[in-house]
Amino acid sequence: MNARSIFVYALLPAVVAFRPLRALPQVAAISPPAPRSTAPSKQQLHVSGRITAVTGEPVVHAQVEVDLGAGPNPVTALEANLKGEFEIDYSLDPALYKGRALSVVAMKDGYAEAFEAADLASVGDNWRVDLVMREEDEKPDQLPLAQLTSNLARRFHVGWSGAPPFDPRSADTLRAALQFLEKGDAAGAAPILTKVVEREASCVECRTLLGLAMLGRGSWSSALEQLTQAATLSGPDKSKPRRGEPFLILGVIENWRKDPTKAADLLLQALNADPLDPLALQEFGRSQILQHNWTEADKCLTKAIQAGASAEAHLLKARALLSEGNPQQAQAEMNTYLGGRSARDLPLAVRSMWSEMVERLEWESNERPKSVVDQTAAELVRTLPDLKGIEPAASQDQLPDTLRRVGEGVRTFFSQFPNTSSLEQIHEERLQRTGKVAQSLNQTFQYLCFASPERTDLGFAEYRTERSGLLSGPRGLEQGFMLTSGFASASLPLHPVYQPDSAFRYLGRQMVEGRAAFVIAYAQRPEAARLTGAFRVNESSVTTLSQGLAWIDPANYQIIRMRTDLLNPCPKVALQRETTDIRFGKVHFKEIAADLWLPLDVTVTVEWRGRILRNRHNYSEFKIFNVETQQKAAKVLLSETEADR
Repeated sequence: MNARSIFVYALLPAVVAFRPLRALPQVAAISPPAPRSTAPSKQQLHVSGRITAVTGEPVVHAQVEVDLGAGPNPVTALEANLKGEFEIDYSLDPALYKGRALSVVAMKDGYAEAFEAADLASVGDNWRVDLVMREEDEKPDQLPLAQLTSNLARRFHVGWSGAPPFDPRSADTLRAALQFLEKGDAAGAAPILTKVVEREASCVECRTLLGLAMLGRGSWSSALEQLTQAATLSGPDKSKPRRGEPFLILGVIENWRKDPTKAADLLLQALNADPLDPLALQEFGRSQILQHNWTEADKCLTKAIQAGASAEAHLLKARALLSEGNPQQAQAEMNTYLGGRSARDLPLAVRSMWSEMVERLEWESNERPKSVVDQTAAELVRTLPDLKGIEPAASQDQLPDTLRRVGEGVRTFFSQFPNTSSLEQIHEERLQRTGKVAQSLNQTFQYLCFASPERTDLGFAEYRTERSGLLSGPRGLEQGFMLTSGFASASLPLHPVYQPDSAFRYLGRQMVEGRAAFVIAYAQRPEAARLTGAFRVNESSVTTLSQGLAWIDPANYQIIRMRTDLLNPCPKVALQRETTDIRFGKVHFKEIAADLWLPLDVTVTVEWRGRILRNRHNYSEFKIFNVETQQKAAKVLLSETEADR
């Protein structure tokens, strides 16, 4: 088995990836610029910042370069910590650095560079900078930045074929900047547009284009500042802004940030300026799809197509129609979108979206086996021996209240989860068809689980480290073992946000570890599911959905056990089975009032191409985890407080 060519990703409840995590590089010692002994006094400067992805998660261990613009060693290399933070102190000669500009660049494989700059005189003795790094592989369900930029650059160029309403010198400069933007050279356009904005401070169009250029060169914080000012300048009558483009761009950014509700509000303001703006209509339709407002999305995308929106509007409309239960109309829209092209000729991001649409159509058209929600009690006990001895439910009257209470508990868990560490022991196995272990491997790690600081997204960032604190990952992948993680997020299907995506059934009561527990079955609905996984083998990839069981403690409505399985086998990649069994336990931390129910024991079993792989995880020694960085001393300080269990 070529294990390195296989990838399995799952948002719930386990992430399985046949590849190692990268080791954490050592942090090099950092020396501030050498002071000049002849200077009568020094200017103290503290530079600090945080690096996040567009959706707000920290970008761990990004490489950072701080450029002072002068001096014997103007560029200092740093590395962000596990919170995406960095900091350094300088002692500067005011005469040498007078009138200079500061800049910070963040770099990491898989991300576009992030860049911010400021005048040294304007920051005083403390410069706090926020850097946002955009993933190079843009999400297939989002509008690409290059497409947004080219669309608006052409729009403004055509709109200014005559004389713009400001100084002719600025108009000529603006046209030159637009040529850069149309060619995709945001770095070349940004300094030109900065000069225009200095002369035309109240020009909405100039600030909008400057914000667009800054997005392209990676200066997201500065871009948002310019776009917000442009929106403010869009006219005293806020109910009908003079230009809709600032609101359009800000709305697209909120879609990128996974906040479609806020995106919709901004896009409505763009449409208030121009009700027939095809791009605003298309992106408002996208925001409705992200909120599962299928009918509203269908209506808006129909208007977008009539107004001349791009071909992608047909693909989005197909998505809405499919989820509305109109697969034939969805197929027609998909064919219109292709226009005779082969799907292989599509850009990668669009091809991924197209592939998902094809799979969803197959789910709709193919006869599916009964899920755990649809099977009779006898069928369930026969196929799932874990349910032996269950007392079947007489009715479903108890289900709504149980789901509500469990959902509130899951919501609280994700909203209040602290950063934690634990000792993770992994026993990896390759099994024969008879169930006999053919090969095994034991490994131990410190397992770190971090919540999003802004709580902008559900789920967690997870890392494995050695005792030394260096990032690590399971060995033995070359021998055919697999990497599995993601269990702390297993309860997401029961979160109130995601409950509408699944069908539920109350199965009854069953004794679990000496106590009677409610048993709930769930099965994701293919037309509505947002929590999807992916199983990838070389160039082939399929989207996976799940079904499963949850055992609920009736005393506190906590989940004490979960089992998840594939909703359907995936013959395209020969994936027959992916089963995860999680047993939760109560963990008490001295620092927080409420106990947390965390995975203690997990078993993941995968059957792929006739092979059986099984991982067993055990978690113990739970602690609250804090990380502070002192880059000037070139060391990462880890602080852990033990939990009682």
